[in-house]
Amino acid sequence: MRSCILFFLLLSFGCTPKPIVTTVNYKNYALNGDTAAAFDIDSMLRPYRQKMQKEMSVVIGFSNLNMYKKKPESLLGNFLVDAIKSLAETTSKTQVDIAVLNDAGYKGYLPKGEIQTGMFYTLLPYDNRLVLMEMSGTKLKQLLDYAASKGGWSFAGLSMAITANGAANIRVGNEPLDANKQYTIALSDYLANGGDGAKMLKGVPFKDVGFLVRDAFIQYTKKFTENGQPLSSQLEKRVYVTE
Repeated sequence: MRSCILFFLLLSFGCTPKPIVTTVNYKNYALNGDTAAAFDIDSMLRPYRQKMQKEMSVVIGFSNLNMYKKKPESLLGNFLVDAIKSLAETTSKTQVDIAVLNDAGYKGYLPKGEIQTGMFYTLLPYDNRLVLMEMSGTKLKQLLDYAASKGGWSFAGLSMAITANGAANIRVGNEPLDANKQYTIALSDYLANGGDGAKMLKGVPFKDVGFLVRDAFIQYTKKFTENGQPLSSQLEKRVYVTE
């Protein structure tokens, strides 16, 4: 027989603006057919579920392309890192040299046709935050070597070749990578904290931009719509394989 625990909180409001929990009591109730009907969870949650479904089905853009995830470079990956770089620069009022999205940081694809808000929750089910990190060219080379060993990640503002010895022919903007220069990188807090094996980033200070990475995708899509344009992305040999 199933059972559930109902918690009754006796709250003391006093003079403080927030209620204070003073006592917690509980009691076990056996659930049978009658009591289960009384606790109609589905009915209770239905209005919230319907509201969420309505919000997720809002059309925010249109695409003439099917954008799939692929290594070492893809239309989808390029679109997403362009979105990250755009929101990071707009929000922080800072010039961002590079945006990066690790391959495990997103799932699925964006289909041709109407783009709904909920698609980005499927594409990026994690509540990762968008952050900025300053790092030297030497540290950046370590990150790029690791990305190369994983078959390539998605980058904006950067191009590189994947070789047997790691990343090569690295260019940031139109300039060769400078080991002594400091670069501003936009990425997720998960990656910044050394996630997905990026241990070289662990301990490097970073600044929260104030948005989820998912927000970047949604806002970037809306920008296309506001300008009367369909979503756009193209392969630019940002990351490529050489012998």
